Amino acid sequence: MGQKTVREEVVFIPASLKKKVYIEHSYDCLTCRTAGISSIKRAPAPKAPLAKSFAGPTVLAWLFHQKYEMSLPLYRQEKEWRDYGLSVTRKTLANWVIRSAQEWLAPIYDRLRQTLSQEEVIHADETPVQILNRSDGRPATSDGRMWLFQTLDKADHPVVFYHASLTRERQNILDVL
Repeated sequence: MGQKTVREEVVFIPASLKKKVYIEHSYDCLTCRTAGISSIKRAPAPKAPLAKSFAGPTVLAWLFHQKYEMSLPLYRQEKEWRDYGLSVTRKTLANWVIRSAQEWLAPIYDRLRQTLSQEEVIHADETPVQILNRSDGRPATSDGRMWLFQTLDKADHPVVFYHASLTRERQNILDVL
């Protein structure tokens, strides 16, 4: 009876970018066409997570990982991605973050808010933040607020929820809860 030896090794492979090209072929049934029936068939390519964007799901996941988990600012990501051979401006990266949040994360945000509002006890705190380009016309020296709402640690579904606002008005709490 032979022996089986297993050796495991961890190998570091530097990050790389690969371009995937999807080609959609269309086929037409000639017999059907002569009978006057349109029967063009096509297998659709996978849809992009962001319409009219070449960013695939793995690129967006890496963008979010670097920005939020690794605290890497967009200007440094722009430089790193250029070193990999992909020239993308930080404005494009910022648009990908904003659009992804609006199109994909908004339902999760709403669900977390609903779960939070069902709790009997909630911790809340607010911190002043400076907003440079304010939509309410106030000067950039006026403070906005970053609100933190949190369930108890022993809640069935613990939630940590952040909410940004331009003021410290009571209405902000009512809007969240």
